[in-house]
Amino acid sequence: MSKFTKQAAVSLLFLSCILYNHLAAGQNRAFCGADAVREKMMQTNPEFNRRQAAFEQLWQQVHGPGSPARKVVVSGNDTLYEIPVVVHVIHKGGAIGTIYNPSDATIQNAITELNQNFAATFPGHPAAGAGGVNIRIRFAFAQRDSSCNPTTGINRINGVTALGGANGTAYDSNGVNIQSTGGISDATLKGLIWWPNTNYYNIWIVSEIDNWDGYSAGSGVQGYAFLPPAQASLDGLVITASQLAPGATTISHEMGHAFNLRHPFEGGCVTGNCATTGDKICDTDPQAAAVFDCPTGNNPCTGTSWVPVINNIMGYSSCPDRFTQGQSDRVMLALFNMRSSLIQSLGATAPGAQPVQPGPAVTACPGPGVVNTNNAFDVGPRNIIIGDLQSFSQGYTNDGNLSYINRTLSSCQQSAVAPAHFQKGQSYAISVGAGNNPENVRVYIDYNNDGVFTGTGELVFSSDGPSGQSFYTHSGTFTVPNQSYVVENTYVRVRVVSDVAANPQPCTTLQYGQAEDFAAIINEVVLPVRLKSFTAKTVQTQVHLQWEAGEEIAFSHYEVERSNDGSAFTTIGHTTAKGSHTLYYFEDRFPLAATNYYRLKMVDRDGRYAYSPVRTALFPSPASTFAIFPNPASERQITVIAPISGTYSYQVFNTLGQSLVIRRNLNLQHNQPLLIDLRSAVQAPGIYYLQLSSESGSVYKARFVLE
Repeated sequence: MSKFTKQAAVSLLFLSCILYNHLAAGQNRAFCGADAVREKMMQTNPEFNRRQAAFEQLWQQVHGPGSPARKVVVSGNDTLYEIPVVVHVIHKGGAIGTIYNPSDATIQNAITELNQNFAATFPGHPAAGAGGVNIRIRFAFAQRDSSCNPTTGINRINGVTALGGANGTAYDSNGVNIQSTGGISDATLKGLIWWPNTNYYNIWIVSEIDNWDGYSAGSGVQGYAFLPPAQASLDGLVITASQLAPGATTISHEMGHAFNLRHPFEGGCVTGNCATTGDKICDTDPQAAAVFDCPTGNNPCTGTSWVPVINNIMGYSSCPDRFTQGQSDRVMLALFNMRSSLIQSLGATAPGAQPVQPGPAVTACPGPGVVNTNNAFDVGPRNIIIGDLQSFSQGYTNDGNLSYINRTLSSCQQSAVAPAHFQKGQSYAISVGAGNNPENVRVYIDYNNDGVFTGTGELVFSSDGPSGQSFYTHSGTFTVPNQSYVVENTYVRVRVVSDVAANPQPCTTLQYGQAEDFAAIINEVVLPVRLKSFTAKTVQTQVHLQWEAGEEIAFSHYEVERSNDGSAFTTIGHTTAKGSHTLYYFEDRFPLAATNYYRLKMVDRDGRYAYSPVRTALFPSPASTFAIFPNPASERQITVIAPISGTYSYQVFNTLGQSLVIRRNLNLQHNQPLLIDLRSAVQAPGIYYLQLSSESGSVYKARFVLE
């Protein structure tokens, strides 16, 4: 085994694995078979090499000789960044709770311990400031899937039956193949189920890797994760079910790799610039090779105590209990520059998150396209700070080949960005990060709110990236003109453009890059009214709006406004102010047949006004396809719309497949919603399924949630 240990010590560059099984300390040891997979990926994905090199260049700028530590830091050191995770359990058909199909509670505890290890709060481990370090990332289970349906963040698949044939047999016999010839490939595993890695971090729980499950005596891989930027369809973390045992640090170790951490023994007893050798981190001592167990005495590489490097979670010892500050800095740098889209993901937010008010539609200046549509250069703005506006992006390629993103509205998976707040005559800082190419950045503000960016002074920032400089941060200041043409107290557009072209324009086609829109409000009027809550909910054939005012001082009224695009609003109602701490109700009896956007225009007695946040409610068209609404349903009643007129039967099932309600021979019209009352049949909230069957043999199925 010494030969393999030496290989592991010097070459674990891409696919990384934990080399210790905490269930049988001192008996079962695992070794990593990274070389073959790493070489294959590097041959097929040269962009990985280029972006890794660019990241290391940035890392040395931050932590190399002559560079102050943590020079590149996003503001707000106490900010926690939430990362949505989805766990795919690939079992063999055993019941939930058996060894290869761990219970939800077991999986949830593993993520809890992952967060405790990142926060330095795991019981018995050194706390932050006392040997431990708080890495400002927290992992949260997905609450919406990639189609915006509710989810628990845990998916279960019988890998044997789902794969079928030879692959099913291979998985049943050997699990996943990393080094051996048996089992399914990593690509086959992830072809079973994968959620977009721009919005979720994928974790696969498998039975075995290379025919070892970690429960029995032996040696083998127990987990691995790809360093960024991995090929999207392969990105994620794979771990055997055995490594979910309480106290195991395997998942924390692998998540470190997911954010570009290396092993402290990489490269052996290296000397020289600690930011470019070994694990690239200066506060983890080098090791000659992987060290198992928990030795005492001195590290032969340094002549100093094994403590604390032997306790590092990225090592292979039996006493891991901490990360270092250097590791934390590297993780955060990787988050901001290689996984930044996860920060604004709505994956861990229940369906129904709302957009901000975006300002005018820019029909005269739509989001620009791009000439080189299949480019892989990842050109585009990222890590944007404009005054109090802060946003994260990943560039054209990693954002899904998008040349334009409207950040003023929430999409299914990405949150809207809170608007900037400016005052006339005041100056504000701008900071725009670029990718691993020299990029030219332009920032425009539509001061006169005419939907284009050609007005006086609307180009507020211009910066060209230095040649050969990767991940360059463009920074400067601008001043909001104290002029009458600057529209006040309403949302206007901010457009950030980055391209390799000499002078990228806001409305013309880009070469390789990306433009992003944000909202800003100038000289915002702050009314003497405090809105405590505002909701919009579809109830049968209406949309019910409800809001509560905390304080109303010299306040006049509310105007209810509605839009079909979140941009052009019309007034549909008027409610007189009734006094502080009042709950208001409004019914939209004729909602639009699509997504309805609602906002409140809050008007003071002197005529000043301000807008509430925007709320949305979906009201399917009666002439649309099969639909269930509201979903989720809080009143134990759902409305169903049949896709075409005809005779139907329906059944409602629970997650165990038990039939709860059956109705037959119903004559339904496609424009006549059917109300299904489940109050007597369904007692518990949760996930349920409805099957609608037509007399002609067509079957329609949908999942819904009862709150």
